[in-house]
Amino acid sequence: MRFGLIGTGGIGHIRVQALDRMKNCELSAVTDVDKERARALASSFSNKKISVFNDYRQMLASDSVDAVIVSTPPQFHEEITISALEAGKHVLCEKPLANSVEACRRMVEASRRA
Repeated sequence: MRFGLIGTGGIGHIRVQALDRMKNCELSAVTDVDKERARALASSFSNKKISVFNDYRQMLASDSVDAVIVSTPPQFHEEITISALEAGKHVLCEKPLANSVEACRRMVEASRRA
């Protein structure tokens, strides 16, 4: 499965290390509001071609990822997760899932619809 990482901060780096150890999973794309940080992470894999997107919406529109890891601050989880689900991507979202119970419910409902 090809993963896209949305958010390349500390937790994002931990997720990338985990992906790197898995046989059937690979990091294929990254995006972050800090584009230089995203480029640096992608270029650290000299043996792989990792796409760098300027915006998570571009990544979601791409065929280069099957699933995304949402590794942003919690206030952005709902919008990104629901967008990813609506784009047909599998989603792993960091905890806390969202900043409110209502937002969590909307995300769970979106996953059920998808």
